[in-house]
Formats: sequence, C-alpha cells, structure tokens
Amino acid sequence: MHEPGKNRTVRDVGEFALIRRLQKRLGRRPQPVPLGDDAAVLNWRENTPLVVTCDIQMEGIHFRRSYLTPEGIGYRAMAVNLSDLAAMGAVPEYAVVSLGLPGHFSVDELDALYDGFENALSRFGGEIVGGNLSFSPGRLLVDITLIGRPAARRVLTRSGARPGDRIYLTGTCGAAALGFLVLNRLPPEKRKRFAPLVQAHLAPVPLIALGSRLAEIEGITAAIDTSDGLVQDLGHICEASRVGAVLFAEALPVPPLAQELCRELGRDLQSIILGGGEDYQLLFTTRPAVSEEAVRRLARETGSSVQCIGEIVAGEGVWLQEGKSRRRLKASGWDHFRQEAAPE
Repeated sequence: MHEPGKNRTVRDVGEFALIRRLQKRLGRRPQPVPLGDDAAVLNWRENTPLVVTCDIQMEGIHFRRSYLTPEGIGYRAMAVNLSDLAAMGAVPEYAVVSLGLPGHFSVDELDALYDGFENALSRFGGEIVGGNLSFSPGRLLVDITLIGRPAARRVLTRSGARPGDRIYLTGTCGAAALGFLVLNRLPPEKRKRFAPLVQAHLAPVPLIALGSRLAEIEGITAAIDTSDGLVQDLGHICEASRVGAVLFAEALPVPPLAQELCRELGRDLQSIILGGGEDYQLLFTTRPAVSEEAVRRLARETGSSVQCIGEIVAGEGVWLQEGKSRRRLKASGWDHFRQEAAPE
C-alpha cells in the first residue's frame, strides 16, 4: 500500500500549496520580507536592499503567437515582471533574460522580442544586462529576472493589513480575462468593438509610479498586483496578514462593454470579475486615516484610477456583500498546475 500523501503530482497539490511547501523548505534564513511576497527583498548593503523578482512566460500557457507579435510578447513578459516591483513599491534597475528558442524562430523575431523588452523596461530607467539562450523544442519560453530598489524608505508587502482598513483597486476587474475571450471566442470582424479589453490582455501597464508613491505613505498597509484574480490575490493578503476581507459587490469596477460581451458569449460576468486573472492592477489596503480623496488624487497624478471596493475585517476568508446578504467566496483564479493553457 502507498503511504498517505506519497506519489502525489504537482497537479494534485496545486500551485499555491507547492509555494507554501517551498516556503517551509527555503525560508530558514531570516530576510527583511518573508518568502512568498510579490518579490524578494535582500539585505545587500547597509541601507541598500535589493528587490528581486522573476517570472516565466511560456508559449501556449501565458501567450499565443497567433495574436501577439514577437515585440508584443517581449513587452508583455517584461511588463508582468515590472508589475511585481510596482506591488512592492520598487523601481527597476537591471534585468537578465533567459530564452528558450525554437529552431524556426528567426533572427528578426529575436530582435523584435528585445525591442519589446526594452520598450517596457527603459521607460522606468532599467536596462538589460545579460541572460542566457537555449534551444526549445517547439515552444518559445521567456524567463526574466528583475532587480530593483525600493522607491521609498520601505517596501510594500502583503502582510500589513489590519481590521478596519479600506481595500482599493486600480483600474477595473476582469478586463484581461474578457480580452482573452474576445480573442478566442469572437470572429475577427467582431473584435474591434472590444479593442480596450483586448489591449488589457495583450499589453498590461505596470503601475510603477503609483506603487512608488504608495510606499511613501505610512497609512498604506498592504499591496499585491492582480495577476491571479481578484479573490485569489485578496486572499493572499488576508492569509499573510491573518485577517478577513469583505468586498462590496456594487463597488467593483466593471470594464466598459463587459456586460454586452458576457451576454453575447453566455458568460457569467461576476465570476469573471472575481476570478479573471492577468489584470496586473494594484490591490492595496489603507488605514481609515488615509482619505479616499487623497488616494484618488494620487492615482490621477500617476495616470491611473482607483476605487474603494471593500474593507478588512477580523476573521479569515474573502466575503462578498450584496445588499444585506454576505457570502464567503471560494478562490477561483489561476493555478498553473490545474490549468494547462492560457486561461479561458
């Protein structure tokens, strides 16, 4: 007989249980920020910490070449890494890029890929300083490591939220997931009408400037970027902070044309808003003393928009308030080992 728990696969366990398993294995040496946040924070020199993140993008899992040019792939791959730094209140300094290239990938395509990397990174003052090349049998693979520095005297983490804090979200919920549906469920002649949703999926905008400014405000207590879905990512804040959260259904910012698209495709809008990932917006919490107008003004000054969507409460889990009723939500975002293709 097999012992209980033996011979389990990574699919059996799931992405986030695997992360917790590795945290226990690797987190023995004290660090300024425990393993498991959006980026690692390392004590490099006195008063000079490094903020380090990495992200892998694989063709057929994270992007499809049928609707992304090599330049677009490069931009997107760098942008999602930059979003991790934004969630920590950090700015980029250096990047190293490792590529797995199919044999049919042309030199011109490689040049365009690097154009995309540099277009995303250089606007924030960072530069590519090295990397690695390898053959890949069939699929393009992009692996980027970013090294940054805190923009303020501290970094933002997931673990500072407290009961009574307000929950804010930049942009909208579910736009990228809706854009993916447009690309994969509508014929080309119908896609133009939903171009903003498609753009949200293909070219996320890393909110480095806003994240940097948020880190300067003492009353900002926790932050994360919405890569895995609103409920899942808010759940990460709750778990790290040992609190619960209530979302206000009427306050959730719905993308323009979202209802029309869901009617046409027969999809449930609320499930996409709550569980659709890859928006790469900033989700953060503030103490009540930080006024909503101050938060909105800061977002405008950095070219974004923001909405108060809920509050942190004692207890655990993420709850949805609809009128007078409240129900607990199950995390329904992206899990790499239980979904094997770009999310649908």
